[in-house]
Amino acid sequence: MTQSAPFRTTVAVRWSDFDQYGHANNTAFLEYAQQARVDFMVRGLGGGSGSGAGFPASVVRRMEVDYVRAILPDTREVVVDTEIIAFGRTSYTLRQSISDEHGHVTAVLETVMVMFDLETATAVELPAAARRELERFAAPETPAIEEK
Repeated sequence: MTQSAPFRTTVAVRWSDFDQYGHANNTAFLEYAQQARVDFMVRGLGGGSGSGAGFPASVVRRMEVDYVRAILPDTREVVVDTEIIAFGRTSYTLRQSISDEHGHVTAVLETVMVMFDLETATAVELPAAARRELERFAAPETPAIEEK
């Protein structure tokens, strides 16, 4: 497996992301991560879920968020770095780090994505070609995970 840098996306911070306490609401972080996942699929993997580019649809199975630091109103955009930290038979796990304009990490998300057949509404095995594409964004020493 060859190591490459994480996939980087810049996401605009909206005025409506801020709450009465003067920092980005916790749900805004989920939206930043979602936008970065879409960008990862479209630009990083060249087409996106179900696009016919040899990549089945991917759906979120599980997400964990560690809120590290508040995003304050002086931040106009955040940077989201996306990398693969584990592979399973039908899934892969993303780690996304969200940083503010000052380079401070504000949140780290881990998301299990499952390859999914939209017609049968079932999980499908991760195709070898899709895994090779994902491996370009794998963190060092990315383990395989056992799935039930």
